[in-house]
Amino acid sequence: MGRSSGSFVLVLVCAIPLLSGCGGGGADSVTFTVASTASVDGFVTNTAFVDTGTPVSVGDTDGSFGNVARGFVQFDRSGIPVGATILSAVLRMHQSAVFGAPYASLGNVVVDHVVIGLSLDAADFGASPLQADVGVLSSNAVVGLKSLDVTAQVVADVAAARSSS
Repeated sequence: MGRSSGSFVLVLVCAIPLLSGCGGGGADSVTFTVASTASVDGFVTNTAFVDTGTPVSVGDTDGSFGNVARGFVQFDRSGIPVGATILSAVLRMHQSAVFGAPYASLGNVVVDHVVIGLSLDAADFGASPLQADVGVLSSNAVVGLKSLDVTAQVVADVAAARSSS
């Protein structure tokens, strides 16, 4: 089982249209760092246990494959200006601890693109992803920053008028 702690961020590089009175058209590239929504971040187990406000955990929480945890993080993009074009988006999470040998028995930590809603609840464990297996966030037990390009998923959220990713 792995744990991630600290702030989770989504780094967005956006093209922001320039105002016609401030240089006459074109666009500037601006980087935004969006912190995750702490009240929604957490994990849900297959036994319907929901935990928010603590480190995000993923994997087999009791070593018997009987208590599996899925981690969730959400990012409110409302601070991104209307009309901005997402050029890139990178999910950054810090892997702070690994217990046992989860990579040997469970494999890599992969990211699914899901809609959580306003709060994390037991139903989120089995929610159908918008896109399964977006990519590998972590493939080893090395503690430290892990990153994954999630540009296509954030662009899809913007196109679908979702307020968060």
